[in-house]
Amino acid sequence: MAKTIKKKPNRKSKDHNVFMRGIFSFTELLLKILNHVIPPDLKPYIDFSTLKIFSDTHISDKLLLSQSDTIYEAAFNENTLPEPIRHDPELPHFRFYFLSEFKSSKPSQPIDFPKYLVLDLQAMSDELIKNAEDLGELRAAFIALKHAQDKQFFIDNLNA
Repeated sequence: MAKTIKKKPNRKSKDHNVFMRGIFSFTELLLKILNHVIPPDLKPYIDFSTLKIFSDTHISDKLLLSQSDTIYEAAFNENTLPEPIRHDPELPHFRFYFLSEFKSSKPSQPIDFPKYLVLDLQAMSDELIKNAEDLGELRAAFIALKHAQDKQFFIDNLNA
């Protein structure tokens, strides 16, 4: 009988996920990320003042091992609707849901969601991250995450 070998989780990947899960637990920090990645033409439809954690656990067993997800929800901004239908009781109750997920490496298979926005730190130059004022204090965290596997980067850039 073949012996089943359980694959140990990648410690570095787990550390990154714990760190990002911590960031995602702060609504004000996630709001900065969302404001950075959501297209400007979509922003008016989202009532960011209602943004709150919907769930901080996995949403399905399929995602449990590959997604350390925190889910936020926000109301649809009804003021963006044309006045004649704005208060129509037959209008569906729209909500926005944001699944925040950090990947320390490219997924081996595509993430299966209808629509997702990606903030790819590896594709961004350090200068671009440093100058992204809308990210505020997250800029330092993102630079650190981008270079987490590059020990020499920290030796070269941190004064001991």
